[in-house]
Amino acid sequence: MKLPLDIERELIRKLINGDKIAFSHLFSFYKSQVLYYCVHFVKDKEIAEDITQDIFLTVWEKKEDIRIEQSFSAFLYTIARNRIYDIFRSLSARSVLYEKLMEQAIDYVDDVEKSLEEKNIQELIAQALEQLSPRQREIFELSRNRGLSHKEIAEQLGLSVYTVQDHIKNALEKIRVYLIPFISACPILVSLIILKYVKP
Repeated sequence: MKLPLDIERELIRKLINGDKIAFSHLFSFYKSQVLYYCVHFVKDKEIAEDITQDIFLTVWEKKEDIRIEQSFSAFLYTIARNRIYDIFRSLSARSVLYEKLMEQAIDYVDDVEKSLEEKNIQELIAQALEQLSPRQREIFELSRNRGLSHKEIAEQLGLSVYTVQDHIKNALEKIRVYLIPFISACPILVSLIILKYVKP
């Protein structure tokens, strides 16, 4: 499935100009395709998800290099192919890869928090929550602020546990996407920040 060319080019034009919403739309559309591509090579979904985040972080950082008239998917897969090649060249074992990514993330924690001095992390989280739908925010805050379990939230709102889990999963994904442009270290760090400052 492909985006209609006119819609894709409009989103790319906005992305080049630094529009985070356009970036979020492109991320949402292409993420599963890139993830599938990465899983095919690394054979580990969690590692592939980290690599996928890294790829889209690179897209954001290189947004000014994108050419509207060229294929965005080709641009995306070129980054993905190069990233995977670099990983296989430097690390031979998947377990070593994961440990390396985690070590890198931990090493960057202090640097990233310093880089966010002007944008308090709690403020960024609050802004990210504004991107959620009313229902997502309601469920997310019941989980985070009141510490309710998924079952308790489901009973309170008359929903299934699966629906609650799905809303929380989607909420975390939106928060992750919102934070990516603000983080200049590595994408796995987004997950660490969410774990540290958000308690779903």
